Amino acid sequence: MEPGTYIALSLGQFIQLLVDNGDVAVVTQILEDGPKTADGAFVRRMELILIPDGLVKHTLADYEEIPVHKVLAGLLARQIVT
Repeated sequence: MEPGTYIALSLGQFIQLLVDNGDVAVVTQILEDGPKTADGAFVRRMELILIPDGLVKHTLADYEEIPVHKVLAGLLARQIVT
C-alpha cells in the first residue's frame, strides 16, 4: 500500500492487519473528534504508529513525553518486548 493511501476496514480486518504485520506496540494520538449525532456517536480521527519487536525501546525514546501503558512497560522491563 502506498503511503498516504486511505483504506476503510472493519475493526476485525484492522486487528488482523496488526497481527499479520507482527507489530507488538502502537503509539496513538487522537487528532480530532467529529461532531456528535443525537445518540452520541462520532467519528474519531487518529494517528497510529505501529512498532515491530526489536524497535520498541528505540522508537519510544523519540516520544519521551508520552506515557507508556503499564502492560507495555512491564513487557519492556522483562525484556519480553524490546
